[in-house]
Amino acid sequence: MVAIDLRLATPQTPPALLQRVNGANVDLVFAPSGQQLLLRVDPSTWFNTADFAPLLTGTPDSNGNYGWSVDSSFNAAVLTGIKQTSGVYDFQLLAN
Repeated sequence: MVAIDLRLATPQTPPALLQRVNGANVDLVFAPSGQQLLLRVDPSTWFNTADFAPLLTGTPDSNGNYGWSVDSSFNAAVLTGIKQTSGVYDFQLLAN
C-alpha cells in the first residue's frame, strides 16, 4: 500500500486529487462495433528510484513485517513511479 501524505492537501489540491493517478497517455480510435480494451501495467518501473535498504532499518510490526512512513523517501519514490505517464501503461484495442 502506498500512503498519501494528507498534510500536502490544500484547497487547490484536495485529498481526492492527491490520490488520483493521472497516468497513461493514450490515443485510441474506437470502431462503431464493439471492441475489447486491453490494459497492461508494468509496475517494475515504479521502484526504479526507490531505495529499499532504509526499510530494514526500522522496527518490524508484530508480524515481522517492515513498512515505511508516509513522509519517507521510499514512499515518495514509489508515488513518482506510479504516476509515470510512459513506459508503464499499455492500451490496445482488440477486435471481437
